[in-house]
Amino acid sequence: MVATRSFLKTFKTLGRQKTCIYACFTFDSLSFGMREVEGYLSSKSIEFKRVVDPVPEFITPDVRGLYRATGFITILEVRGELGRAFYFFSTQLPLDLEDFMKPEFLLAFSLKSEESFEALLKVIFAKKISGARYKHRSFLNFFLSVGASVLLSSLMEVDNILLQAIFVGVLAFVLFMVVDYPFSVLYFRGVSLVPVPRVGEKVFLVRIRRPDKEGV
Repeated sequence: MVATRSFLKTFKTLGRQKTCIYACFTFDSLSFGMREVEGYLSSKSIEFKRVVDPVPEFITPDVRGLYRATGFITILEVRGELGRAFYFFSTQLPLDLEDFMKPEFLLAFSLKSEESFEALLKVIFAKKISGARYKHRSFLNFFLSVGASVLLSSLMEVDNILLQAIFVGVLAFVLFMVVDYPFSVLYFRGVSLVPVPRVGEKVFLVRIRRPDKEGV
């Protein structure tokens, strides 16, 4: 009975997970960028919520409640010289944002709860996520972890091999948490990076003509 309840609880939690797509666009003028994005969303008949220069500690209830909407949550950030603007909306299918313009970076997250969504918003509002850091994330983690392990193995004079392995493992974990920040911290809040969902793929059909009886 207890196992059944635990299974049902886990199933319900997985069923509530949502995918959030986050894209950033940069313009010379914030007002011009806002007009461009709003024109694009209007052409798609998408209703959105707009927030200009948000404060990380204050997230409006209507934006937070977007987690309960059906479909994919999308966050479009518009950056300009004088500020930032965010557009929030939900769609049944992910948008092909590159038909508007190529974003500076494009990320997707899996969210376990509404609290996870709020934690992600606070990090985004605080300017702690950028495409450049994510692009080199795997390489930096691997380089630092391996480099630290090799360096410590050569410098440490510990006879106990088990103690040395534990120490190296703890240090590698700390380095991972630092280098992978804020993604490492978000993971413990129920936010994890996932591949960006795409709407279909182009399929090329090649028609092969059969030869006739004369071999032509």
